Amino acid sequence: SSDMAEQISINNLSGDPLDISFFQYANFDLGGVPAGDTVVFTNPNTVRQSKGLLHLTETVLTPVSSHREADLFPTTLTKLSDGLPTTLSDTPLIGQSLGPGDVTWAFQWDVTVSPNSTFQISKDKKLNVIPIPEPAGACLLLTGLLFSAALRTRRKCK
Repeated sequence: SSDMAEQISINNLSGDPLDISFFQYANFDLGGVPAGDTVVFTNPNTVRQSKGLLHLTETVLTPVSSHREADLFPTTLTKLSDGLPTTLSDTPLIGQSLGPGDVTWAFQWDVTVSPNSTFQISKDKKLNVIPIPEPAGACLLLTGLLFSAALRTRRKCK
């Protein structure tokens, strides 16, 4: 497993309030293959992407985003790069999965940064692999159990 903390700072160096919409877009291909992933927002500030034994989780520690969206590639990317104002759709609903497919997801923060101040976002990303026994180890264990059973049977026969 791995864990990465991320801090984003937006500084307003002017003397006027700054209205911004900040987007974070993610397109992870778990296992190196774009197809077959699923994604779910487990709560308003946590998203989990999965494929088989791989699970990537991102949690926004502070502040909770204004909007979020998960969709199949390239739907969200097209919205973000068309040059028009964008508001993410808040879909799918919390707890509903999307996929399997080439899934992407995004968070949006709409804020007014006060003059000469900073807006900060704190996030945490985790990648986990559910461990499974190595095939050679499982075969060795099975061989040992069979050998032990054979010895017990042989001793009972004498």
